[in-house]
Amino acid sequence: MTTPRTRQTLLEKLRDRYDEASWVEFQETYGPYIMRILRALHMNSHDRDDLHQNIMLISWKSLPKFNYQPEKGSFRAWISTVTRRECGHFIKKRQKTFISVNEEESQRLKESLDTLASPDIENNINNEWEKFISEKAWENIKPRFTEKVLDVFQRLSSGEDTVTVAHETGISESSVYVYKKRVLNTLQKEILKLNQELN
Repeated sequence: MTTPRTRQTLLEKLRDRYDEASWVEFQETYGPYIMRILRALHMNSHDRDDLHQNIMLISWKSLPKFNYQPEKGSFRAWISTVTRRECGHFIKKRQKTFISVNEEESQRLKESLDTLASPDIENNINNEWEKFISEKAWENIKPRFTEKVLDVFQRLSSGEDTVTVAHETGISESSVYVYKKRVLNTLQKEILKLNQELN
């Protein structure tokens, strides 16, 4: 996938419902975040797929008229609100179908509704955004480094100590430190850039 354009530029392009390339970019850019929210709300894989399609359809209908006003909130907050609202509608509709029919499914749907109503829901969704951006940033920076540099960084990030990593990779401890610092600095810059572009 190409580097995402800023959200303002993409939103301008999405005013044309039939700009297929921009709609594909929107789905590739924000679709994984929507799926993260759906998983956090305990939706099963089949329901996630149905809801994802519904949310994309709502976006297709709504975004051509969408007036982005950053002072009133982030674009990802709009996506989060649409996703949560659609989940609520979907769950309540399914509850009517499964009432007294499938106890296990009814319990799962109740758990999803409880999660939606939880006072922690905002924090949970913010955490999902941070994970989403971190993963996207990691994928973006990987081509800039050799496999050895990435391996060193990942091993240190998973808790291995510098001495062990240096010994097992055949490089000096100072090089291990330099590799880690280079990747970490690049990753932090990419996270900041993506937050500015996509938030």
